[in-house]
Amino acid sequence: LRTTLGTNVINQRLDNYNGIDLQYISSTGNAVVVNNRFNSWQFENYLTYNKSWGIHTLNAVAGVAWQHIDRYEVTARSQTYIDNFYNVNNLGAGAVVQAPGSFANAYGLQSYFGRINYTLLNKYLLTFTGRQDGSSKFGSDNRYAFFPSAAFAWKVNEEDFMQDLHAISNLKLRTSYGETGNSEINAYLADEIMGNYEVIFGGARAIGIGISRMGNPGLKWEKVRQIDFGVELGLFENRINIEFDWYRKRAMDMLLSAPVPRSSGYNEVSMNIGSMENKGVELALNTVNIRGKNFT
Repeated sequence: LRTTLGTNVINQRLDNYNGIDLQYISSTGNAVVVNNRFNSWQFENYLTYNKSWGIHTLNAVAGVAWQHIDRYEVTARSQTYIDNFYNVNNLGAGAVVQAPGSFANAYGLQSYFGRINYTLLNKYLLTFTGRQDGSSKFGSDNRYAFFPSAAFAWKVNEEDFMQDLHAISNLKLRTSYGETGNSEINAYLADEIMGNYEVIFGGARAIGIGISRMGNPGLKWEKVRQIDFGVELGLFENRINIEFDWYRKRAMDMLLSAPVPRSSGYNEVSMNIGSMENKGVELALNTVNIRGKNFT
C-alpha cells in the first residue's frame, strides 16, 4: 500500500505604481495592489498485488485519489496623488479611490481506479482498467463518469511453430480499446453566475445583482474513445525493429461554447456539442547498423 500527499501553496502580491512625473502614462499618479492566493492539495492511495503460480502471472492495482484547488484574488487601486512619497503603501492618499474588486473559485476531483494485468505462458497478455472520475465542474447529476479500457497482446515468437525461424527474434500482435475523459473547463460553467449591475433611478446611481451568465446543469464529461491495432517485428536479434499501428480516436460530447439568441439576454452557453475523429497509421523503423566493441 502506497500513500502520497502533496500540497501547493502560492501567495503573490503585485504592486504597480505610475508616478505623477510619467507624462504619457499617468500625470496624476496611479497605484494598484493585487493579492493572489492559490492553494491545492492531492491525496492518492495505491494498493498493489503481485502473484505468480505455474504458467500464470497476475498484477493488480486498486486506488483512490482526491484533489482540491481553490483561488482567491483581491484588487485595490487609487489615483490622483500630490507626490510620489507613498507609492503603493497608502492607497488612501489618492484623491480618487476606486471600488475594490475580488473573486474566488474552487473545484475538486475524485477518482476511483483499478487495473489488472494477466499473463499466460509469458506469451498471452491481457490488461483491464477502469476509472470512475468525478468533477465538481459538472452538474450534480453528471459529475461522475466511468472510463474503461482493455488491451491484448500475443507474443507470436514464443510459439513452438516459430522456433525454427531464427531470423525473427520478436513478433508481437496487439490491440487495445479505451476511453478517457476531459474536464478541462472553467469552474461553475454548469451554474448560473451572479454579477453586479448599475442602473440610474431618479438621477442617482444604484447597484444591483442579477444573473450574468446562463448555466447548464446538464453539462457532463467529454469522452474520447480510441481503438488501436499494432504489430511489432524484430529481425536478426533485434538489429532491425519495425512497428506498425492503425488507430482511430473519436471525441464525443465536446465541451464548447454555443451561441444562444440575443433575445435571451446572453451571448453563449457551455454545452456538450460536436464530435471530432482522428484516424491514421504510424510506422516506425529502428536499425542497429554497426555493433562493435568500441563503436555502435
